[in-house]
Amino acid sequence: MDRFGVEMPISPNGHWKNKRVGILGGSFNPAHEGHVHISQIALEALGLDTVWWMVTPQNPLKSEHDLLPMAQRIKLAEQITSDQPNIFVTDIEDKLNSKYSYDSIIGLKKLYPETEFVWIAGMDCAQNFHLWNKWQDILNEIPILYINRYAGTNFKEIEQLPVMKLPTQKNIMLDNSNFEHPPALDSNLTYWLLDNEIANISSTEIRKISV
Repeated sequence: MDRFGVEMPISPNGHWKNKRVGILGGSFNPAHEGHVHISQIALEALGLDTVWWMVTPQNPLKSEHDLLPMAQRIKLAEQITSDQPNIFVTDIEDKLNSKYSYDSIIGLKKLYPETEFVWIAGMDCAQNFHLWNKWQDILNEIPILYINRYAGTNFKEIEQLPVMKLPTQKNIMLDNSNFEHPPALDSNLTYWLLDNEIANISSTEIRKISV
């Protein structure tokens, strides 16, 4: 048990001091190569030391229908990342007893005050981010990187999203030319990476194949 009374899956010690850590949260129901793909892109684009997969017990915006047990999702995620030394699978959200991403982010920042965090998400998350609990507060706590995973994304619609219209938010487009110099990981920064090798894979389709 650590000083916050949480049995941590990730050691809260000096190893993470001054590290750049990406957080990829989600149900991972199940984890697939698309998750690995955007993690690898984030590692390169932002000069990250590691990406933590934060497997959530239950996404408040998704149904529990067809949700695999937490332990099974963790196991499958660990299997698919077994050859990825910079990707770490964690059940920290369950350990923190967090229902919402905002609470998890606050908990992580308390546990690792000298670690630089960034939230990683696919473009589909950008389209419903304004529905998240305390979504504007999240922006005040952590930068976000959105990565285009699917062909046919309507970028004109993205420009109209609430997250793009906040006056307090700075939106920065990334491409391969930016990768040489790791960008800042400050709050109220949103990075958009629209041009990358598409990994058009979904957990839903994998579950259909597995049935």
